Amino acid sequence: MAFASFSFDVILSDLQLPGMHGFEFCKNLKREKPNQAVVILTGKGSENMAVLAIKAGVDDYVVKDSKGSYLQILPVVLSQALNHINTLRGIIQSWVV
Repeated sequence: MAFASFSFDVILSDLQLPGMHGFEFCKNLKREKPNQAVVILTGKGSENMAVLAIKAGVDDYVVKDSKGSYLQILPVVLSQALNHINTLRGIIQSWVV
């Protein structure tokens, strides 16, 4: 996949993607754009899935619930992921200058 031509503040991805698992998508994305903020959204969470998400390079992981209460925390999680990545980008840029 060619991600170089795309620019997003934060990418929110489900694990169930057509033709590819969400973790594989994240690994491919992070290989090309290591400073890209990525949050995984899934309907089936577990400790093992969270470990796999970290290994795939995601910045955070949100489990959907049947009541939709995850929608209340999702904006906070996305904002935190963006802030974290922006901090890293600033640090990297200060090293380059």
